[in-house]
Amino acid sequence: MRKILIIVIALFLSTGVFAQGGNKTTTTKSKTEKTTKSKTKFVAEIDTHIKGPNHEDVYTGPKGGKYYMTKDGKKKYLPKKK
Repeated sequence: MRKILIIVIALFLSTGVFAQGGNKTTTTKSKTEKTTKSKTKFVAEIDTHIKGPNHEDVYTGPKGGKYYMTKDGKKKYLPKKK
């Protein structure tokens, strides 16, 4: 009886009922989807009223700063207007 109880507990724990991982994988017929517990990623908006020095698009950052992307792919922030 004790062996059966141990086997049942081992099977119960192996099903992932108590798993606390942040990633979950769901399998469907056509694809596998992976979801994670993470913060929402910020997506910058393009400010259509301003252009960069070489007519680049100017973006508004998460704290309100204005920047454009250089040819190297780096962010170059514009000075704040007073």
